[in-house]
Formats: sequence, structure tokens, C-alpha cells
Amino acid sequence: MNRTGIIRLLLISCTLALQLVFLLILTPGYQAASGGLPFFDTSPIWDAQTILAITSRLSPEAVAIYDTMQIVDLLFPVFYTAALISWVPAGRRRSAAVLLLVSSGGVFDLAENLIIHRLLHRMSSLPGLLPYITVTKFALIGIAIVLIIHLHRSSSSRSVTKRQS
Repeated sequence: MNRTGIIRLLLISCTLALQLVFLLILTPGYQAASGGLPFFDTSPIWDAQTILAITSRLSPEAVAIYDTMQIVDLLFPVFYTAALISWVPAGRRRSAAVLLLVSSGGVFDLAENLIIHRLLHRMSSLPGLLPYITVTKFALIGIAIVLIIHLHRSSSSRSVTKRQS
């Protein structure tokens, strides 16, 4: 395996390890401490009043667990964004615009985390903005994946064409 392959494997492994921490440790603890209240960053809650009502119902223990999740969730977008960037083909296709688009989902994920942190600690944070940030994050991650697949397919078809001529 070459150096790029090892880096990709490490980035994907770190991303999956963090996901396992969420699923196996933090999620059950939060669900128990919050009485099953939803997470803000997994699916959008469109009503600002509902968001504020949820934050007001969280116990100090649930907020502490959510805070731990937020710390872990600072690393998660960094690792998955780096993994996505590592899959962008080298050469002319690795333009600043492509890298910016591939990175933008992670940037929105970090913005989402900041808004959630501020909401959990009763700091004014425009709760009505949160669902739009969440939807934009998921859309940009999906677009980044489709773009990477397209770049790989088009570079593969060009290399086949060059070999045939």
C-alpha cells in the first residue's frame, strides 16, 4: 500500500472510530440522561420554539454528555473532510474551487456544532438558523461525494482513452 492509501485508511479509521464512540458510548448515555430527546445535528428541527423547549428540558447531566459529544464532534468533521479531500484526484482537477466545495460540508458541520454549543448553554444563537445549517451540511457532503465520484470516473475514462490512442 502506498503512502496515500495508508493516509486514507487512517483517516477513514479515525472517522469510523469516532462514529463508534458516538453510537456505542455517547448516544446511549445522552438518550438515558435526556429521556430520549433528539439530537440537534442528526435531523433538522424546523421550529425555533421546539429547539428552545428541548434545550430547556435537558438536565445538567444530559448537557454534560452533549458537551462531550460536541468535543468529539469537533474532530469528526476534520477527519471526514480530510478523508474526502484525500480522494480528490491530483492534477488540474484538484483546483481550489473543488477543494473548497469538498471542504464546505465540514465547515458547516463545525458551524452547526458552535450553534448547538451556544444553545446548550443558553447563549443567544439564532435557533431558527440551526435546521438550515444541518440541511446544508448534509447536502454539501452529498455533493462532495458525488463530485469526487464524477472526478474519478472522468479521469478513469480519460486515461482509458489515452491508452487506446
